[in-house]
Amino acid sequence: MNLFFLSLFTIFAGGIFPVFLKRNFSSMKLLAVVAMASGSTIGFADAISKLVSKNGAIYSLSSLHFYPDSFFKKNV
Repeated sequence: MNLFFLSLFTIFAGGIFPVFLKRNFSSMKLLAVVAMASGSTIGFADAISKLVSKNGAIYSLSSLHFYPDSFFKKNV
């Protein structure tokens, strides 16, 4: 789960940190693209490693309490 959060942080940082470089447009674009691409690559590698591993994914009910009940119900 640590690589997942690292990838999310890197992607969000790629969207936020270029704001501080608004005077250097080329640096801003480069930082945003590199950060988002590296975050996506880390997340992709983490997802592939979890899909390929022999251990199955384990979900607990305590982690599902984060979502509201309406998230899991279908609207008919």
